[in-house]
Amino acid sequence: MSKTQEHLVLGIDVGGSGIKGAIVDVKKGTLVSERLRVKTPDPADPKAVARVVARIVRHFRWNGPVGCGMPGPIKNGRVRALANLDASWLEVNAPAVYTKACGCPVTVVNDADAAGLAEMR
Repeated sequence: MSKTQEHLVLGIDVGGSGIKGAIVDVKKGTLVSERLRVKTPDPADPKAVARVVARIVRHFRWNGPVGCGMPGPIKNGRVRALANLDASWLEVNAPAVYTKACGCPVTVVNDADAAGLAEMR
């Protein structure tokens, strides 16, 4: 990643009906790409959702950091409760699942927490 791209992150929002992604300038708080939306798989189990996340990463030809918001509480990367996802997510290490699927470092937080942090900045 070049010096001018250090402040860029591929942001992904995992939702119950859609998984969205776009490249974000975290310094300016703006999107620098068009948003891609892919329907959330059914069932929305870890492998199926990780395939969609990897698809979004490939779509953008991305090889840098990925920030992923997920519904429900996340503690130390682990899904602690479920909201709009398959029950098999409970206690899964989401960053490890996504990093393995897409080959990029992935940080996972609760989607509402991510929105709140973004507003504060």
